[in-house]
Amino acid sequence: MTTTLSRALPTRQADQAFHHYRIVAADKGGVATAIAYAGMARIHHLNADTVDEAVQAMEVALQARLAGFASRRDVDGWPSVEEYRDVLLALPPTLRDAVTPILKAHARLPDARTSIVELARIMGADRSELFSEYRRLGRRLFSDLRLARQRPARRDVRFVLDSFAICELEEAAEYPVVQLRPAFVKALA
Repeated sequence: MTTTLSRALPTRQADQAFHHYRIVAADKGGVATAIAYAGMARIHHLNADTVDEAVQAMEVALQARLAGFASRRDVDGWPSVEEYRDVLLALPPTLRDAVTPILKAHARLPDARTSIVELARIMGADRSELFSEYRRLGRRLFSDLRLARQRPARRDVRFVLDSFAICELEEAAEYPVVQLRPAFVKALA
């Protein structure tokens, strides 16, 4: 006896961005399911009567998630370990692949503090390219974390590194000394 399994094809689908998340929804046989992803990580799912209702309910759930993260920021407005993990998951693969080895090496240093020049030497990389990758990461994190400039008087290119690090420019130095924020270091682990 042969049994044939029948799979209902989705009758309506949705695939859209919401902040740094991706919502995918489909209706299969009268039940709509929405799944939220941060990068490739599935972070939430729910069911509703229609795809539109599922997407709308997911947006509400994700907005509540973001509000929860915002309420757990430190007194200076910097993200928690969990919020950093969430946005790190959502990094585009090209950026994630470029910065992860650098960040892990940086995090292993005493107090996660070093100069860009020394970090480039440790990594065997060009310091200008390494600093450029850190700036790309900083811009992305500033956007995804919806950070306001914490130090609005500072207008140099290093302000974007504030999203994950504390920077100091020593006298006559071309590149800053960078100390990864403690919550960011924990999020990398």
